[in-house]
Amino acid sequence: MYLIYLRRLIKNVGGDAGTIDANRPINISPDGTNFGNPNMPIADFLEQYFFDSYAPVINLFSGGTTLEKGENNLDRTLSFTISAPQGGEIASVIITSNRGFNSGDIKNGTGNQTGSLDIALSQDINETFTLTVTSADNKTATSTTAFIFRNKVYWGVAAIPGIYDDSFIKGLSSNAIDADYLRQFTLNAGAGEYIYFAIPKSYVSAPYIDPPYFFLGTSVPGGMDIAQESVSYTYENNTEDYIIYKSANANLGQTDVIISDSPAA
Repeated sequence: MYLIYLRRLIKNVGGDAGTIDANRPINISPDGTNFGNPNMPIADFLEQYFFDSYAPVINLFSGGTTLEKGENNLDRTLSFTISAPQGGEIASVIITSNRGFNSGDIKNGTGNQTGSLDIALSQDINETFTLTVTSADNKTATSTTAFIFRNKVYWGVAAIPGIYDDSFIKGLSSNAIDADYLRQFTLNAGAGEYIYFAIPKSYVSAPYIDPPYFFLGTSVPGGMDIAQESVSYTYENNTEDYIIYKSANANLGQTDVIISDSPAA
């Protein structure tokens, strides 16, 4: 209703001096206080400025994180802080998820809100939670936080072990929870030490090399071989088949390593 009124008002402003097109871009770049974008129609900008600026404000909605597959600590806590709309009240605070979770109304009074909610995740299943705050005059604000389960990738330097196993992988000096093998890092391989890289075997396809393409201090791919094609790796409630790569040579010193899906550096 407001938008229709504003469009009519703007269209008829100006008299003999002409009219202002309600669809004309505002030509104001967002700077932290202005919202919208330079191409936003002026009527839309005024609608938001005069009316939507009095919606509730979600200052914080947190708790989501990336977890390693197999994680058995599935009890988590979501936290939020909310400012009530200027001159108004909060009618409801509800948290839902893409898997059907619904907290019901958890508001505490009608003013500013600070609170938390304990939730239980499902094993290795990604879940996104949405906080929806509604004011007494039916304006809303939303925010999301997500829990994502992924495997770890490992890298480091080591001498050739007696056996490549789960303990060897976990003993590598660096790791990260990631969805793929793409990575860049620097290692210092001393005398008798090789560069190692270990990832879930599901991240690559036979023949398991080229791709991934390894660049060891040069723009030419190569320098890494498969040390062990299948190693059983376990974390809490999950077991994965990992593949271990090893530099062809030891004692490479300070070396920049790039792992790519392209043969071009």
